[in-house]
Amino acid sequence: MLSNVSAGRMRHIVEFWVAGGGSDDYGNPLPSTKVFEARAEVQVKSGSQMVAYGTTLTSSVITVMMWFDDRAKNDQTLKWQGVEYQIQHIKPDEHQKGMIVTATVEQK
Repeated sequence: MLSNVSAGRMRHIVEFWVAGGGSDDYGNPLPSTKVFEARAEVQVKSGSQMVAYGTTLTSSVITVMMWFDDRAKNDQTLKWQGVEYQIQHIKPDEHQKGMIVTATVEQK
């Protein structure tokens, strides 16, 4: 699979964050740290696509097409438009030119 990545499609900015891990001297969780930000094309999945993806309708699913970056990991979170999504899957293309990131968030 060769991702159809082109500079003209990258209209959004996404940020990749890693959890702080552990706690401070007072027992408060350590804050998350921003790993990097990148230009991307973000698509919000529709209800029928979410059912096909196998998620509940209380979740929101996005797919992010971007240039390949090996700093992106499955244990990170992705922030887009002020919403923090949990990364579910990272799929680089066979030439490691581009990648598709799938992420979800529970809606309240």
